[in-house]
Amino acid sequence: MAEIIKKYIRPQLLLSVLIFSLVCFGFSEANADDYRAEIIELSSDDYKTEIDELAGHGVIVLRHRDELALCLIPTSSHPQSARQLLKRKESARRDNENRSKRSFTVPTLRTAHQWYDAHDIHTGVAGTPYDGSGVIVGFCDLGFDASHIAFQRPDGSCRVVRSVQYIESEGHRIVCDTPEAIRQWQTDRDTHTHATHVAGIMAGSYIADGLGGAAPGAEIVATTSELTEVGLLAGVEDIIEYAHSVGKPCVINLSVGNYLGPHDGTSLFSRYLDKCGHDAIICISSGNEGKSLNTFDVTFSETHPDMTFRLTSLVGLNLELYGAVDLWMSDDTAANIAPMVVDSTNNRIVCELPAVDFLETPVVIIVTDMNEDDIEDIPGVTVIHSPELAQYFDGNILLSGRREQSNGRYHVCMEYDVTTEIKTEGKPWGRYLLGGRVISVPGAHADIYADGIYSAFSKFPGSYFQPGSIHSVSDLATGRNVLCVGMYNNNKELKMHNGEMFTVNEPEGEISSYSGYGTLIDGRILPHTSGPGMPVESAYSSPFLANPDNVWHLGRTTLATRGDGQPTDIQIPPEESATYHPEYFYWGPDGGTSMSTPYVAGYIATWLEANPDLNIDDIKGIIAKTNDTSGHCDYSYNPRNGQGFFRPVEGLREAKFLSTRVTPTVDSTSQIRLIGDRLHVSTSASPTTHQTLEILNISGQKCRYYSISSDYEVIDVSTLAPGIYIAVTKNAAFKFSIN
Repeated sequence: MAEIIKKYIRPQLLLSVLIFSLVCFGFSEANADDYRAEIIELSSDDYKTEIDELAGHGVIVLRHRDELALCLIPTSSHPQSARQLLKRKESARRDNENRSKRSFTVPTLRTAHQWYDAHDIHTGVAGTPYDGSGVIVGFCDLGFDASHIAFQRPDGSCRVVRSVQYIESEGHRIVCDTPEAIRQWQTDRDTHTHATHVAGIMAGSYIADGLGGAAPGAEIVATTSELTEVGLLAGVEDIIEYAHSVGKPCVINLSVGNYLGPHDGTSLFSRYLDKCGHDAIICISSGNEGKSLNTFDVTFSETHPDMTFRLTSLVGLNLELYGAVDLWMSDDTAANIAPMVVDSTNNRIVCELPAVDFLETPVVIIVTDMNEDDIEDIPGVTVIHSPELAQYFDGNILLSGRREQSNGRYHVCMEYDVTTEIKTEGKPWGRYLLGGRVISVPGAHADIYADGIYSAFSKFPGSYFQPGSIHSVSDLATGRNVLCVGMYNNNKELKMHNGEMFTVNEPEGEISSYSGYGTLIDGRILPHTSGPGMPVESAYSSPFLANPDNVWHLGRTTLATRGDGQPTDIQIPPEESATYHPEYFYWGPDGGTSMSTPYVAGYIATWLEANPDLNIDDIKGIIAKTNDTSGHCDYSYNPRNGQGFFRPVEGLREAKFLSTRVTPTVDSTSQIRLIGDRLHVSTSASPTTHQTLEILNISGQKCRYYSISSDYEVIDVSTLAPGIYIAVTKNAAFKFSIN
């Protein structure tokens, strides 16, 4: 079985996905009945035979599109030594849940809908009112409460038409597709409320107190998982499947991310999601690491042929350090890496191990104890015992390097799982930090990422290259058929039930410093747009608040209602703010691109209500046309601003315009197509029968006029401004976009 698995699985980074309220799902120790979620790239065109072969060895194949399959693999198929390296301590889950408490609190929908007069879509002031009716909205998340009043119709029936829960580690898929089953399901877990909050922003329908979401009339498909890439993608497939079964368009929200990866859209996750992007509008968060030190942008030179970095633990006070560093060269130029140990008290390198040449040894494990579960027997792996490293840490470091076939770029990965008992004198934290030296040739360029979940870079005094956030956009958001969403600050203050006032210490109406951003290697600028996300008020899961371990969230609720549809008159005194009342439904704040993304997704659902034929290219074109790029601080040169600020009403108008465009006539004698930056026009014209071709912008204004005097002409449109256009002749109409 091990040989079968190796045949298909590419080496992949072993970190969980981060949801952008900064709550992380950690790893638990594997046993014989556990499963590991993997995206597998099949190696031939006979997909069915290969899938049957995998299934015959106990692999659960959830879905597949062409050569990519979503699989749950029994961990018993891995050698014990591999399981030793793949596991994460149970304390990681607890530590990261505690880490979520530095979440920034959140924006209220009552103020979020005021930006750019978004509420006009619901009231009809801008024309016919739209609420997402006839559209399916879905999400892939965790911590969902389907019974919350936010997801009920006035008659008390639930607007959630299907829920699917994945428990990847146990190989389970739980489907609820009847009102009774959904009502009995309750929640996937009572330790999270992220999905409930996200769904309320996107499609909440409890409109009293201004608490309704962006698409309160849409039907909801809810999917939850352990947030593995496989669980997320399988959820996307479930939403698309339901939408197709009822013949309705759909919008999918992914408030998730991962900072490791090539950031060029070539990862297995991005490739699979791009395939799904042909069947749904998929909105995905840009990430919350715009202020973090998770990235390096390095160009090596004669004077600087190497660079050094050091890592700090985001859990365990530097007494535990686990995570990964991911390095991607801009081409196939190789790079080597030498792990090191740094004394944090004086920034002195106290131990530097020999650099690994991956052309000779593609995979290396450096261990401090050679007795670790037969670790020396892993095929194809060079194991090095390091007494030098053992002076400071206990554990192992895994190093790998190779040219990736998917993009032709050289890829180096450094994974680590080490502990230390050596503390800084008089302090509770560890004295020594792990680091590394990267070596390449002059002129080579590297983008380097820390995982940002368990560990991050820290500034290294005296080093020429310093970490920053210039490539802080999530790798999951770098595909070509998805919409990447950032966030701006939409509210300065928010009063909570505990009597405290949450204050955003940044300018209102400007991009949040936490919003992830980046210019990709192919020149694409992300995010595509930014919505209100700091802070936003939305629904809190009742099972979550009923859990006594979640007192912190309960204390920061802002509103409670009996669900009678009347303006809220319940006043919870500060001294009772941490007491859960089961007869109430609660709302509270949260902040991040997790909140701005469902806001954008929900309003896009209203566009699809107006024009169900819109595809992802149409949506991107509308957003590029209608984004606000003026009147903001430092907009012209601040890369954090991405491509602009989301304007729902203007986007709706453009969507409605596209729905009234001329329908092309089926006429073999008159055709128009775009090749590169030139229109190719085939008509029945001749020198004696002239035709005309007009180019209109998306507002219907005439931009260009041409006289067609031959049966085939090529027209250069490269000088047109970026946007969506329609080319019209007597017998044909053709929509195209200029990027």
